[in-house]
Amino acid sequence: MRLTPEREAAYALGYGVSRTDLKPEVQAHYDRLLAERAAHRSRRADLTPDTPPHPFDVAGKWLAIRYRLTNRDRDLVKTATASGTAVSDPHLKEAVCGLASEILDKRLRVPAIMFDYVIGSLGSIPLLTFALISAQSGGHHLILPILSAVAVAPHLITFLVARPRRRLKLVAKAMRVNSSTGLNGPP
Repeated sequence: MRLTPEREAAYALGYGVSRTDLKPEVQAHYDRLLAERAAHRSRRADLTPDTPPHPFDVAGKWLAIRYRLTNRDRDLVKTATASGTAVSDPHLKEAVCGLASEILDKRLRVPAIMFDYVIGSLGSIPLLTFALISAQSGGHHLILPILSAVAVAPHLITFLVARPRRRLKLVAKAMRVNSSTGLNGPP
């Protein structure tokens, strides 16, 4: 069974046969198929993210799968969602609203911001210091557990009660600001 020139060109492309090993009429089909594949690849590259998100970046992974954003756009959407700000690109506005609704429906967590990590680590230093000192002293000093409790209380209140409420308000604001009507987000 003989192959048509187009099928022979497709076979050559699929199995890595060199163009110079083909007949001239097959080379024309080979060049056309090669150009089609390159165009398809470039279109697909425009739609797919440039690098996959970090495995622990659940929001980034969701954005990469759902909206096919680049790293820069994913970071922009996560920052706009977490800080309650508007974006100008309509596709990114849609992504911000989608991410905000997922967060407000409790299917995704609010993306972390570096500032939160800095404050959390600075607040943890006195806590760890007092806990280490009281553990080493063998419980002989009553003041150290009290100082530990004083250091822990504001930290716990801030990170377990106030911060999540404030961040959810910012996410709701991001949804309102970026929605098409500006009014259909949660209050």
